[in-house]
Amino acid sequence: MKKSEIFETVKNVLIDTLGIEDENEVYLESKLIEDLGAESIDFLDIMARLERRFDVSLSEDEESVEDYIMKNSSEEELETGVIPSHVLKDLPKLMPELDPDEFVEGLTFNDIPRLFTINSLVYAVTLAMKKQKNIEVENDI
Repeated sequence: MKKSEIFETVKNVLIDTLGIEDENEVYLESKLIEDLGAESIDFLDIMARLERRFDVSLSEDEESVEDYIMKNSSEEELETGVIPSHVLKDLPKLMPELDPDEFVEGLTFNDIPRLFTINSLVYAVTLAMKKQKNIEVENDI
């Protein structure tokens, strides 16, 4: 399987789910919220559709970013809503598909969904395909 094939499927799911009219405006780097207008409720629908299309679970065996932040932050740090510096520096390893420059001081927990791109979904599907189906994905884009 090729990454471009996964991208096309993800792109089509997003076009259908979000009612995007101009598919030429949908890129791998498009931010789901800012560029495509996704809302939090859309994320559940998108994930469910991708799981059906690829026959994988996108939440299986993965520690979520939310879990990581909660586990590695004190109660006092969590109360501020700002991701602590010592946790912030680890986020690019947890989300390598994103531009590391996005993880700036002052980033809040609520800002995390705004960082997600189409590439985030492609990356999640790619990992799930490898772990759950032992399918290697060729990086052709």
